[in-house]
Amino acid sequence: MLSQRLARVIDPILTTVVRGYRQQKFVGSLLFPNVDVPASGGQVLTFGKEEFIIYATQRAPGSNTTTIDIGYLGEKYACENHALDAKVPIEMLRDAGAVPRVDVASKAVIKTWNSMLLKLEYQQSKMARNPANYDINNKMALAGTARWNDGASNPRANVADVRASIRAQTGEYPNVMILPPGGCYKLAEHPMIKDKFKHTSKESITLDMLAGYFEIETVAEGRAIYAESLDSPFSDVWGNDVCFGYVPPKELQAQETPSYGYTYGLEGHPFVATPWWDASCKSWKYGVVHERAPVISSQGGGFLLQAAFD
Repeated sequence: MLSQRLARVIDPILTTVVRGYRQQKFVGSLLFPNVDVPASGGQVLTFGKEEFIIYATQRAPGSNTTTIDIGYLGEKYACENHALDAKVPIEMLRDAGAVPRVDVASKAVIKTWNSMLLKLEYQQSKMARNPANYDINNKMALAGTARWNDGASNPRANVADVRASIRAQTGEYPNVMILPPGGCYKLAEHPMIKDKFKHTSKESITLDMLAGYFEIETVAEGRAIYAESLDSPFSDVWGNDVCFGYVPPKELQAQETPSYGYTYGLEGHPFVATPWWDASCKSWKYGVVHERAPVISSQGGGFLLQAAFD
């Protein structure tokens, strides 16, 4: 079994550290929560109107029972194998011949895992912000005075249209809304929102307050930045778009449960390999491995509001 093979090569303590780590500035998992899959490749289990058909459930004695599908096989997926080595130089250790202590190794592993999570956040954003991944009824590009930083715009009306569109296709209202960086502050400057919270200073308007205003369970800001190289400038991972999706509660998240998206992760991943000595750089190394693939499993369960801000 895969779990038995991995058990011989992983560092159990540091693997637990990695699996329990959460980086607050990364929000992609709100739209693409992690679910385990048994194989590194297959087909995405996608969802349509199956749950909303009035089926013939009544049967006569001895007659066949109606059979339904829980979803259907869509596009193929292949989990990508991502890996980085966490390095602990001997200069960081009091005893050059010792294996790094857990606290020293944990810092190196977390820094490495954080870089891997940034790559995943970038991929999730690219998928969520790609208009080609949406039906014509599930995307809208704003321009001019319709953009949310313009006082003449009507963000609440736009979100009401988004909610209606997703419900019409899935039976559920979207419960996740990801704003671009600075989106909360910019919305706090909007005259309609300022009037709604006129007894609250704009600096006190929170994401939770905006969630109530828009009737969306979770509103988050995509604040992550990235650079193509050491010499290139920083860019925002989430650009200036607003992304919406319906994602089931954590206890129901599984490959077989309808959701806008998932991050399929191979069972047993991520993991940290047992340390090995690299004489070329006089360092102990821990291989951090994560085999995964973000997928859209319910096209009608998401909505892309392009260029919502200048």
